[in-house]
Amino acid sequence: MLEGEPDDGREVYRLKHEKLADRILKSDKLKMNSKSVDGIRFLTENRIHSERLTVPKSFPHSMDNPLGSVGYFFVLLFIAFGTVRLASPELIYDLGKPLFSYIDTVSVYLTFAKDMNHDYYHQPIYYAPHFIADVAWVSYIDRVNRAYIQNVVKGWPSILGKMLAPIGTFFGVLAAFSPELFVFPIVIVGFMFGLLLVFISLRREFGGQAKAAVHLWGWRSMANVITVLFFSYVVSSTGLLSVDENAPTLLYLQPATSVLSVLWAEALALIWFWGHIYPEQNTRNVWSAELSLYDKGRINGS
Repeated sequence: MLEGEPDDGREVYRLKHEKLADRILKSDKLKMNSKSVDGIRFLTENRIHSERLTVPKSFPHSMDNPLGSVGYFFVLLFIAFGTVRLASPELIYDLGKPLFSYIDTVSVYLTFAKDMNHDYYHQPIYYAPHFIADVAWVSYIDRVNRAYIQNVVKGWPSILGKMLAPIGTFFGVLAAFSPELFVFPIVIVGFMFGLLLVFISLRREFGGQAKAAVHLWGWRSMANVITVLFFSYVVSSTGLLSVDENAPTLLYLQPATSVLSVLWAEALALIWFWGHIYPEQNTRNVWSAELSLYDKGRINGS
């Protein structure tokens, strides 16, 4: 299917014929994202030289070398912190007590809660669901950054993309003892990610389908996290995160059981949502499709 030819001492490759490429693209035996078809068809029909294509720096694996990526290193750092926080919560709280006490005060103020009775949140069974959800979402955004943003932009947008995971880790640590604020790492990083996508979609290099798709992707990302923040705020403001005897409870449940149910329900809903959009946003097929559309728009403008 491929033919090689020398170019400045290197071997470059092209598909032998666009009809062959079209036959391959339409094959039911080939697992390919639907977005890839338009991009690859244009690139093959116009005999686009491989030198003009975007060659990915890497398509990240789940277990990449942490020292090779700032974002992935901070995701692992957050996992390490959370593991110690689960195993020895009092040790972590004592080390950062002034900071955690201040953040707890801020969380009560922001959500109009009646008290600061968060002692229950020190227990692993209460913190674990939020920790798992935060790790899933921060690592998700880090992978999309490395697979897409780092391959299509340079300069400060690239630097901002690399900072998403460190920022998420920072806010994840701050919220480690404040259940009302557990979504802040997700919301802040997700909103920044959406804004970054909208900005890069306006750059000259983006055209046609890629411009429209990335622009919509950015706005949709921001809308998603705003919705998450709204529902989290509603849960916090209703008092369902308080174990006080006078706090609202779920039907037939004790206050502590109600709180535990709400915490796990929040986290499982976010993890389900993460799993729901993962196949369409964070797989190798999707990354390849998005880059092929980007190349088509960059070369052809449409």
